[in-house]
Amino acid sequence: MKRLCLFLAAHFSLCLLCFLLIQKPLFLIFNWGYRDIPVTPDDIWDIYVHGFSIDAATVAYLTIIPMLIVWGYVLRLFSSIKTWMKAYDALIAVVISLATVADASLYGFWGFKLDKVVFQFVDDPRNAFASVSAG
Repeated sequence: MKRLCLFLAAHFSLCLLCFLLIQKPLFLIFNWGYRDIPVTPDDIWDIYVHGFSIDAATVAYLTIIPMLIVWGYVLRLFSSIKTWMKAYDALIAVVISLATVADASLYGFWGFKLDKVVFQFVDDPRNAFASVSAG
């Protein structure tokens, strides 16, 4: 059981590092010089400090399924968690990658990061794409 708890803690930590070490820098690099507003090292530090809690909460939500998979393994519903975790991690990697690219790309057009507003365009995505160039 200790090994499974360490596995979940490692999964949580690795996912959080992906947000902190990949997603944030990618967004910053992609949108560097947005509206010619200078970015200082203090601004970058503030982005990490203020974003840490939401990143940790998001990763906690993303860790719920692995926790259920581990519980399924403990209750002998699964003979191995490897296959289930690979499938889940692959799915989450694709979804998070698409969201990261969409967020970084749309910020220059919309002027804000993606949030619940994006769900207004689910019924009619043509309106969302109308504000974005093909490039």
